[in-house]
Amino acid sequence: MQLSFENKIDLIKLTVDSSTTKNISLKDMAKIIAIDKNDISGYRIDKDEKPLFTKFKSINTIRHFLNKNNIDIFWIKFNNKEKLDEIIYVITIYQSYDTRKKELKKLNYQFLTDNII
Repeated sequence: MQLSFENKIDLIKLTVDSSTTKNISLKDMAKIIAIDKNDISGYRIDKDEKPLFTKFKSINTIRHFLNKNNIDIFWIKFNNKEKLDEIIYVITIYQSYDTRKKELKKLNYQFLTDNII
C-alpha cells in the first residue's frame, strides 16, 4: 500500500507534535494508517535490510534545545514552518559557531538568546 498525502501529514505531525525526540518507524506507520506493517511497501531499506525513514534530525535538535532551556515547544508546528525553515537553513549552511550565532541573531526570534545560541 502506498501512503496518501493525508497519511504522510499525520506521520509528520506525530513527529513534530511530540514533546520528546520522535522518529517514525514502520510500526508507527502501520498504527496510524491502521494496517498491517507487512502491507506497507515502497520505503527505503538500509544496509542491514531494515526499513529506513527520515530521522527529522533538525526538528529534534530544535526541540532538544527548547526543552533544555525550559522554552515551550508550542511553536514547532506547521503554522511556524517558515521560522523552522530559516533556523534549519542557518544551521545547515553555516559551519562555524560564530557565523551561525551571528546569522541566528539576525532572525530576531525571542527565544534565540545568547544563552541558547
